[in-house]
Amino acid sequence: MIKTLAGALLLYSLTNGFNILNLGANYQGLIEGIVVVVAAAIYTVGGKGNKSKTSG
Repeated sequence: MIKTLAGALLLYSLTNGFNILNLGANYQGLIEGIVVVVAAAIYTVGGKGNKSKTSG
């Protein structure tokens, strides 16, 4: 639940920052998508490492 809250706050902060910088909507979606994909990749790679330690 903590990671979900942190992710939501991160995306909210990015959106506010983009609005302050008057960044175009296309760039906002692109950057938010990249952040989500990178976060999912980190979570997946980190999750595999944890599973292999506990299953042995």
